[in-house]
Amino acid sequence: MSATLLEMRPHVDHELTELLRVGRLIQSGRYAGGPVDAPLREAFAAHFRKLCEFFGVQRVGRRFPDVKATSYVPGYPAPTDRRLQTRMYHADKLHAHLGEGRKALEVLRREWGAKADTALFVGKVRRFVGSAKRAGHRFTAAERELRHWP
Repeated sequence: MSATLLEMRPHVDHELTELLRVGRLIQSGRYAGGPVDAPLREAFAAHFRKLCEFFGVQRVGRRFPDVKATSYVPGYPAPTDRRLQTRMYHADKLHAHLGEGRKALEVLRREWGAKADTALFVGKVRRFVGSAKRAGHRFTAAERELRHWP
């Protein structure tokens, strides 16, 4: 399926608008140091990255190695839930690219951060944080946030 420029227009408009909107919220100083400061900055970076790709900015710099759960807890098991692979693919297409795949994902009518998404991770985060703590690594902000989740 190939999306038309007309079909993609709302997605491009969304990215352009959200970069400006989130930038305005950050620059207002209203959320500085508060609980939404970091998520706003991450959202800005996501929109910024997509627009860099959109406008054809060339990549520079070297690649840094990723830190994994096994970096903190050797032998920590990888998730086996196939739904995570599907959502990871969808997240990549939504978060990192202004691709035609967004149009196909619209039919799912599923908003990010809904209960189905968080349910895939809350237990995993809780188990990892516990395992890491036993291995001598504390993730105190995650421990605090987990208190809000059943």
